[in-house]
Amino acid sequence: MTKVTKMSYGKTVEADQGQAASPNRPMSDSAARSLALAEAEMAEGERLIWADMSSPSGSRRRVLPLGVLGWLLLLLAIVWMMKAASASLSLLMLGLPFLLAALLLAVLPWFWPLVTRYTVYAMSDRRLLIVQTWPRRRVTSYGPDDIDVVERRDYRDGTGDIIFRHEEHGKRRDQHHPRAKRRVSDRPIGFWGVPDARRVEMAIWALKERRTVPPFGENLPSRE
Repeated sequence: MTKVTKMSYGKTVEADQGQAASPNRPMSDSAARSLALAEAEMAEGERLIWADMSSPSGSRRRVLPLGVLGWLLLLLAIVWMMKAASASLSLLMLGLPFLLAALLLAVLPWFWPLVTRYTVYAMSDRRLLIVQTWPRRRVTSYGPDDIDVVERRDYRDGTGDIIFRHEEHGKRRDQHHPRAKRRVSDRPIGFWGVPDARRVEMAIWALKERRTVPPFGENLPSRE
């Protein structure tokens, strides 16, 4: 079997993929997969500090507002189609696409973890990485200069979101046509629904400030 190096809280553990990494901390298939994908992206001399995936609860939390919106739209679509059924068949068929779209939004929180399991978050002593393997492989890296903010949100399930960059999408007002309005949206970039978020946050601060990022088993220096 393939050997996978697991870096867990500062301890390097070698175990067969799919087997227990240790009697006290078994390595799950998702942990082995995330570490293997992250290790494959390391350059020569680069050291992997941490790698993980979004937890199922963290994945659902990101799309929960869309799920709530989907249930509201689904209710409206059902009411509208009930009234349209008494009018004509054509009106009933016209509302079918809206009903299906609302249904997809409503069930999205239950199926979104199946999508996010193809995204791996990682951190090395040089950069932050977001590795996506579906629908196509895409690796995005962020160096210390790309980290413009570090924000952490903690949740009751023990996971947290860490935002380290904001990117603008769209275009601002055209200088040649001042009256033309351009929509600009802000998109936060970060690690969503990850465990041990506080230690990951402190490690990101160390990377941003170009300090040595110690393994997770060692005490991270305080910023205070």
